[in-house]
Amino acid sequence: MDVLVQSVRTWWSTASRGGPAAARRNAVPVGFLLPTPQAPLAHDVAVREADDFVPSSRWRAGLPEAGRTAP
Repeated sequence: MDVLVQSVRTWWSTASRGGPAAARRNAVPVGFLLPTPQAPLAHDVAVREADDFVPSSRWRAGLPEAGRTAP
């Protein structure tokens, strides 16, 4: 059985609740293409208002640790 985990988290403040910043926030995809390495794989995607909602991602072989939070 192959196991792939993708975690996508988006952070924003009240500044992104309206106007152009809200449009950028709402344009963030809910999923991303997975990297090519073989399973098991954990793929973390972080999208932050402070980075103008540009996604940053990292992946690692193996399963995510229990109770771990995104970067």
